[in-house]
Amino acid sequence: GMYKRALRVYRRLVGDDDVELAAVLNGMGTVSWKKGELDRAMVKYEQAHEIFCRVDGEESEKVAIVLLNMANVLTDQGKVSEAMVMMEKALGIQRRTLGSDAEGVILSLLNLGTVYMQQGMLEEAHGRLEEALGSVRRIHPERNAREAMILCK
Repeated sequence: GMYKRALRVYRRLVGDDDVELAAVLNGMGTVSWKKGELDRAMVKYEQAHEIFCRVDGEESEKVAIVLLNMANVLTDQGKVSEAMVMMEKALGIQRRTLGSDAEGVILSLLNLGTVYMQQGMLEEAHGRLEEALGSVRRIHPERNAREAMILCK
């Protein structure tokens, strides 16, 4: 009720091409998703996605985040293969915008690896998890040294 009214007023003030509006819509989508209102969540995410693409371009970190949120909804709807396509698309954007060793990229690789494993796609899972491990080892060489010492004992 009140949230919708506030959103209408905000839209009138700033228009439909506002990044903050897209962020609010993304947040509303997340609230709906957590409440189990999957269709409503997807509508909000799609609206946020459209604005972020229009304002920031399709290759932005914000677009990747919304795609990952949409993938969560698709997974909960049982549309896992569609979700995986969306997760891969988001991963590509994250790699290009954040760099291969960014935390968001590593998390996406781990999530994709888990989903692939659950789907019995072991080769794909292995590839994603190996890539994540390689990034962690590059970022934290001190952990790598500890790991080597443990393995040598």
